[in-house]
Amino acid sequence: MIRHIVMWKFHPGTEAEQARFLDGLRSLQGVIPELLRSEVAVNTGDGNYDAVLVSEFRDLEALRSYR
Repeated sequence: MIRHIVMWKFHPGTEAEQARFLDGLRSLQGVIPELLRSEVAVNTGDGNYDAVLVSEFRDLEALRSYR
């Protein structure tokens, strides 16, 4: 199992675009065959990131195909 993690820091004032972007990420589950599981989380406190995508793949080849 391979876990791929991507984090984002958004510019202030782009909340509507952020929401559309994150909804798009959530909609990938079931569309991309290599993607076994994914989770989108939003940071509700102070931190170095605003959102994160955690994706799981069967193996490295599946991750390469996804990319």
